[in-house]
Amino acid sequence: MTRNKSLSLFFLGLAVMAMSIGHDAYTAKNVSSDEIYYCGRAGKYWQIYSINIHSKKQKQLTTSGFDKKNPTIWKGRRSIVFQSNNGELYEYSISRRSEKKLDLPYRIINYPSASIRDDRICFSHMREDILDDSDIVLWDMKKGTFLRVTSLRGLEMLPKLLPEEILFLHVPLPNKSAIKSYSISDGKITTILEENALISKFDVSSDGNTIVFCTNIGGDYDLLLFDRKTEKRQPLVKTPFTEDDPDFSPDGNRVVYRSNETGKMSLFIIDLRTREKRCLTSSRIHARQPVW
Repeated sequence: MTRNKSLSLFFLGLAVMAMSIGHDAYTAKNVSSDEIYYCGRAGKYWQIYSINIHSKKQKQLTTSGFDKKNPTIWKGRRSIVFQSNNGELYEYSISRRSEKKLDLPYRIINYPSASIRDDRICFSHMREDILDDSDIVLWDMKKGTFLRVTSLRGLEMLPKLLPEEILFLHVPLPNKSAIKSYSISDGKITTILEENALISKFDVSSDGNTIVFCTNIGGDYDLLLFDRKTEKRQPLVKTPFTEDDPDFSPDGNRVVYRSNETGKMSLFIIDLRTREKRCLTSSRIHARQPVW
C-alpha cells in the first residue's frame, strides 16, 4: 500500500468517526429535549418523574420517603436539582439514577433555578430574622461562592437563571407583584412588568425575549405571554379551570403547564404557533411543576 493511499484511508476513517460522533451528539440532544421532568404523585409522596412528549412514556426517577418539589435541570441536562419540604437541596443524576443532598450554608431554600450550561444555581432564601422576607442568592459551585443578589423589602422568589441576568418575582404587598431583572454584570435591578394581582409562576424563553406567566387578574388563574421588546401582553390559555406552572420548551415554540381540566392535576402542552394543546400525563398520576 502506498503512503498516499494510507493517508487517504486514515483521514477517511477520521471523517467517518467525526460524522458518527456528531450524529450521536445530535441524537442525544434531541432525545433529552423530548423529555420533561416533573413532580408526580401516585402514592404518599411527591416524587420526580420524566415523560417523553411523543410516546408519553412516564418513569418514576426517585423513591425516597419525602416530598420533592420545584425541580430544575442542571449540568447540560445530566442532573436534576430539587428541594425537600424542609428547604434542603438535592441533586439527582440521570445517568447514575441516584440522588444526593447538596450541603449549603443556607437554611429554608426555595425555588432553585439551575444553569444548563455550567455549575451555577440560584435560589430564594427565606430570611429568618425578618418575617415574610426572602432574597435571591446565586451559588457558583465551581468557584465555591455565594452572592446575595437582592435585598428588596418583601418576597423575592421564583428566580430564572439566564447567562447574563436573573429574572425573579417580587411580591412587596398582597395582590401586587412584579417580575424584575438582575444584571449579573453590573448588579442593576430593573422592573420588567407589574400586575395589580398575584403572579403565581412564570418562565422566560431561552433567548430572554418572551415571558409566560400565570396570574389571577380575572379571578381564575390563566396564562399570558409578555413580549419584552414591545411590552405587550396577550392571553395564551384562558379557561374556567386553573392553569399554572408554565415552562418553555428549549426551542421556545411550546409551553408545558399544569391544569385541573381533567379533574386532577395534569400536564398539558400548547404550541405557540398554532395554539393547539394536548394533555400529556396519564390520569393515575397527579402532576405539577414541569421543567423542559
